[in-house]
Amino acid sequence: MLWDNSLEGRIPHEVSIITGHGEEQNYEVSGISGIRTRYMSIDSTPLWVVAQGYKQVWSGHPADRPAVVNALSFLRSLDKDGDGLIENTFSDGLIGWPEKWASSRDGACIEINAWYIEALKASGFLLNMHPQGIKRIQESFDENFLSNDDPYFFDSLYSGKRRKIISPMGSVPGMYVTNEHVKKILHRLSEPDIL
Repeated sequence: MLWDNSLEGRIPHEVSIITGHGEEQNYEVSGISGIRTRYMSIDSTPLWVVAQGYKQVWSGHPADRPAVVNALSFLRSLDKDGDGLIENTFSDGLIGWPEKWASSRDGACIEINAWYIEALKASGFLLNMHPQGIKRIQESFDENFLSNDDPYFFDSLYSGKRRKIISPMGSVPGMYVTNEHVKKILHRLSEPDIL
């Protein structure tokens, strides 16, 4: 159902009750009007690719390979500066959550890129091929988002500047990566002064 409502590989995070080519759900978000909320969550597409991998493993039914390729093409198009990381663009209606912070999180975000890397890994399984450029993307992720200093991660990256925003988003890489660095992040996010 999500793929049937996709737009050129862009997976919706909600399925609109408005059908056809006429009206579209447009809302004002953080003072910007005309946002098509159906497609505004940038995380929907990498999570959809990851879900296709689980679906294939659990059901034994192969994923729709052309749909996976199309979704990956959309994701790759979001790397605006060539560093391998995909970027949110609030003004284009592509945001990293939570919505309240969306306008201040333009650029590459830690959780979105963790999901993107996991989607690339899943695509390797789904398409029976090594994901293109994954090593370089993982290195770019580590270099740009991980830190040896408290709080051990950067939330986002915009115009070459790393932002330290303490939020649960820093825990997302821990869903997929287990190393000493991620353990430090998870431990730091669980300390009482964060609350």
